[in-house]
This record gives sequence, structure tokens and C-alpha cells, in this order.
Amino acid sequence: MYFNATEIIETVSDQSNLISIIIGSGIFGSVSTLIFRHFDGINKKKATLYYPLFLACSAIIEVVTEYKILGPVNCEKQLISSSKTLDQIIYNHGSLIYLEGNDLRKLLQMKTSVDRNIQFFEDISWKSFEDMLKNKEFAEIKNDATYLLSISKNNVKTLREILV
Repeated sequence: MYFNATEIIETVSDQSNLISIIIGSGIFGSVSTLIFRHFDGINKKKATLYYPLFLACSAIIEVVTEYKILGPVNCEKQLISSSKTLDQIIYNHGSLIYLEGNDLRKLLQMKTSVDRNIQFFEDISWKSFEDMLKNKEFAEIKNDATYLLSISKNNVKTLREILV
């Protein structure tokens, strides 16, 4: 079985096309994997930091501003729930690494203040609770929550669409 020059060229060119396809698809696959990982990291950041942070901060702001409408039981439940959500952000998800500098400081400061004040709920009356919500510490908690809420809205387009 002898090959002529034309058959040899056709065979080699078919193999080189196959080789270029294999190499090309490998490069394309690598690039698409890197892009997928980048967007997967962004989605993970949104899911483990910004969505829970949005929920916790909005609940804290609601308690501080609308405590008369919510009543003592709902205020306590919302603050405890917000505290647990902040715990998950800080301890369970590991999403704390996404915050830097002032943002991280505000989150940790807010979490500490909320936790410190939650301890007093069972021991105080509703009037004392109202007074506590009006004090300077809760004003700072509200300011920190408002700041972190705005960061959440800015980083997650879906949240902006929901809030419009």
C-alpha cells in the first residue's frame, strides 16, 4: 500500500487540523474555566456576604426606627435573628474575608453592640427597652447598619432591582 504525495499531504493536513482543534479547545476550555471561577467567586461573595448582610442590616434598621409598630417580642426576635445572621457571616461562611478596612470595622462594631444589648432584653421592661433604642449606642448601630446596607445594595445588582 503506497501513498502518493497528494494523499500524504491530505492525511497530514487533516491531522494538523485535528491537533489545532484539540489545542484550541484546550485553550478555550482553560479560559472559560477561569471566567467561570471568577463569576462563581463573585456569586459566592454575593450569596455568603451581601445577601445575608442586607437582611441583617435591614432588620436592625427596622427595629431601631419602627420599634413601636413591631412591639417588644418582634423587636427581640428580629435583633436575635440579625445577630445570628451576622454570626453566620463572620464565623460560618468565611465571607468576612471579603470586607476590608472601615467596612470590616463597622461590621464587627455593630455585631458587638447588638450582642451586648441583646443580653439585656429579658431583664428590662418595655419602657427601658425603648429608652435603650433611643440611646447613642443604638444610633451608632443604626448608622453602621445603614452604611453596610448601602454597600450590600451597591454590590448586588439583584438587590437594587428588588428594592426599586
